[in-house]
Amino acid sequence: MARQIWNHTVPEPQSQPVVFRVREAIDTIVGMQRVRDSGLLAGLTDHERSTVLTVTSELASNIHKHAGRGSVQIDRTDAGGETLVRVQATDEGPGIPDIQLALQDSFSTVGTLGLGLPGVRRMSHDFSISAPPGRGTHVMAVIRCGVPARLPSASHADERSSVQGWDIGTCVRSIGGSQGCGDLPLARPHGEAALLVLIDGTGHGPLAQRAAAMAAVVVDHGSWSGLEQLLHVMHRTMTGTVGAAVGLLLLDRPNGRFQYAAVGNTTASRVAGDPWRGISREGMIGSRMGTVTLHEGKAWPGDVFVMCTDGIASSVRSITSGQIARHDPMGLAREIVACHGRTHDDAACIVARWSA
Repeated sequence: MARQIWNHTVPEPQSQPVVFRVREAIDTIVGMQRVRDSGLLAGLTDHERSTVLTVTSELASNIHKHAGRGSVQIDRTDAGGETLVRVQATDEGPGIPDIQLALQDSFSTVGTLGLGLPGVRRMSHDFSISAPPGRGTHVMAVIRCGVPARLPSASHADERSSVQGWDIGTCVRSIGGSQGCGDLPLARPHGEAALLVLIDGTGHGPLAQRAAAMAAVVVDHGSWSGLEQLLHVMHRTMTGTVGAAVGLLLLDRPNGRFQYAAVGNTTASRVAGDPWRGISREGMIGSRMGTVTLHEGKAWPGDVFVMCTDGIASSVRSITSGQIARHDPMGLAREIVACHGRTHDDAACIVARWSA
C-alpha cells in the first residue's frame, strides 16, 4: 500500500499544463526552459517564480538521480484572487523504502547538495508523496501564489542565545515605514561549531525579505558541507530573487578555529582578542557570484566577533573595550544598531562571545 504524507485536494487546472519527460540531465534544463517560456508563471512575483522553478528543478533532478526515468507536470489554477501552481513528479523507479527518512534534513543517498525532498516540502504550501513498492514514486508540491509569504518574523531575529559554547546576541531593525526587513541574522549549531549567518536582501521591503527568507531555508535544510558549498547552494536556490549579500562565520570552539566566507557588503571583525577583519568577495548571491574565498584563523577564550550588514556605518570599528565589557552580546548588538545604524537602510548585527 502507498504511504502518503500531507495528501491534499487541489482544484483541477484551468490552463494548459507543461509536461516533460526526464531520462537524462539535459531533460531537466530543457523542461525548465519550457516552463519559463509558457504562460504558467505570468503575473507571479520574482519570489514565486523562483520557488516554482526551484521545486520543478529539484523534483526533475531527483528523477534523473534516483529513478532514471519519469515525467514532470506543472499546471496552474487561478481562483478567488489566489493562484495555485502544482508541480507533480512521477518516476518509474523502485519507490522509496522509508519515506520518513527521505524527508529528513541532511539525508541523501547520492551525496548531492540539492535541497531534495525536505527542501521541496519546506518551500511548498501543500505537499504529498506516495511510493507503492516496485511502482515508482509520485510527488505533488503546490505553491500558493498571491498570498502572504511565510517569512521569519523580526522577533526570531532579535534575541540572545547560547550556541556551542558561544554567547550570541542578534539585533535587526528595518528601515522606517518598511513593510518588510531584508536583513536577517541567524545563529545555528553545526556539528560542534556555531554557524553565524548574516543575510542582507537587496534593497528593502517584501522582495528583500523574501530573498532573505529563501537563504534561511537553505541554511536550515543543512544539506551542505563547508561554507563555500553553502554559498553555492544558496546562489543556485535564490536565482530569480532580488538576491542578497551573505556572510558566514563558523566558530569552532573545541578546535580553537574559525572560518569565514562572504559575498557582498557584509562585514565581520574580531573586536576583542587579536585584531582580525574578514574580507567579502564582490557579488550577490542569486545573481552574480565569483570565486569564494575561505578565511581561517585561531579562536581564543575571550574572543568577541561582530558581524554587520551595510546598514551599519563603518564607525562600528570604533567600539571600545569599555563597551565590550559593559554589555552582554545582546546589549552590544542593540547598541551597535542604535548608534551606528543608517536611517536609510535596514540594519542587522550579530555579536558572539566565547563564553566563560
